[in-house]
Amino acid sequence: MKKEIREGERIPKGYGIAYREMDKLVAIAYPIPINLIVGGVRRLWLWCMYGHKLYEDGYVKGYHEGAIEGRDYAFNQFKSQVLRDEVAEVVKNLISIQDEMFKLFQKGDENEIDVFIWRFIDKEVERIIQPNKRGGDKNER
Repeated sequence: MKKEIREGERIPKGYGIAYREMDKLVAIAYPIPINLIVGGVRRLWLWCMYGHKLYEDGYVKGYHEGAIEGRDYAFNQFKSQVLRDEVAEVVKNLISIQDEMFKLFQKGDENEIDVFIWRFIDKEVERIIQPNKRGGDKNER
């Protein structure tokens, strides 16, 4: 009379799902009027054993938390890719002014070197931060 229905299987004609066993990922089916009785008795038994924290509720909660973790992971991956692109852009800009920087180092004037470095840093910070202040994307310019 009791039938285990695995994922993707059809429920036999005249049967209904009484409850799910999350350990095995199967649904337990009984003939239609009996499935309601078996399901109700099982729920009552679980409620007597564990109070208001039913087994299925914990499974649903865990699934929901896993979905949130997945979204957070994907968002963090996106942020790291954006950061990688920004760092690559800064390095590219630094390489493009490399000759000018070496001329200053050869002169040995520390004040000019400091001013040059701070101007470069200020330009890069402004380039990265300004689009975010407007709330737009840097590609919208």
